[in-house]
Amino acid sequence: MSKLPESWVHSSQKFDKTTIDRQVEGGDRIDELGLDVLGLPGHTTGGVGYLDRERNRAFIGDMVSNYFSRAGMPALVGSDDVDDIYRSQELLAGLDLDVAYPGHGKIIEPDASKIIGLFVDKKKAATP
Repeated sequence: MSKLPESWVHSSQKFDKTTIDRQVEGGDRIDELGLDVLGLPGHTTGGVGYLDRERNRAFIGDMVSNYFSRAGMPALVGSDDVDDIYRSQELLAGLDLDVAYPGHGKIIEPDASKIIGLFVDKKKAATP
């Protein structure tokens, strides 16, 4: 979105302004929720997800979509850096997740990291 004219972004995104109580980045922990913050840049600058290690699940935002029960790319039209997306997807593939909650599409389960990893491997094999 940072590459689009600011007037376009503001005209398509309607929201009430709020204050930030706490800014987080990859490597942080939110103790009161029992979640680790994952740095997942690429779709957005400073993008994050949230890892629940105890239950082997993660809230991954737009890093991987899951339409028609197939893992896929986020919308690239508004994404910041495709190479960062690939690195973030590889990180998710290596976490041994049972469940991943994407921002778009169905919940990725069971063996979410395996499903994401197969998508990453397929994508790599298709790249010359």
